Amino acid sequence: MQTNSRDKIPSTTEAAANVIAGESTFTVHGIPFGSVEAFAQSIKLPPDDHRKAAVAMMNRIDAKAFQKILAAESNGRAPEYIYWRGMQIAYGSPQHSELMSFAARQYQISIGNLPSPKMLVANVVASSSQYGNVSNFALTRFSLGTK
Repeated sequence: MQTNSRDKIPSTTEAAANVIAGESTFTVHGIPFGSVEAFAQSIKLPPDDHRKAAVAMMNRIDAKAFQKILAAESNGRAPEYIYWRGMQIAYGSPQHSELMSFAARQYQISIGNLPSPKMLVANVVASSSQYGNVSNFALTRFSLGTK
């Protein structure tokens, strides 16, 4: 994959072939992703960016390469926001961290590497003490399918 132009990314079909070649797809809220790295890079793109769907289906290596394209486009600056399901979320915020953790757990579940109940409780306690809110607790409970 060439990284010198924003138009030189694999098509959705090529990206899907990369996934089939060696990585397991997973879904977050019903949206498929080729890798956790693809999730991380695709949420940096605004909803109207024509590259979003192809980036979402990239394998880990191609998504890491795409990260370099984004860095070059922004002169090395981190994005101000990420975009998820109609929401604009501050990059690096607790909500961004929660979303990334949730995606990583969804990937673990998809490959059969289920976290133990003790690990989930530890995540809740660590998140609650770090951010002083209940949104992490609610998200962890949501990921288990409980309310």
